[in-house]
Amino acid sequence: MRIGIIGAGIFGLASALTLRGRGHEACLFERAPSPASARPPPTCLK
Repeated sequence: MRIGIIGAGIFGLASALTLRGRGHEACLFERAPSPASARPPPTCLK
């Protein structure tokens, strides 16, 4: 099955890995130039 995942944050990446491990084709869509886990944390958390 081909599945599209919107958002490459930690949950999107984990979902894609789980689905790929079960034999599905997972494609991530992210509007930012890099996955969310690669960006610095938001300033509201500091």
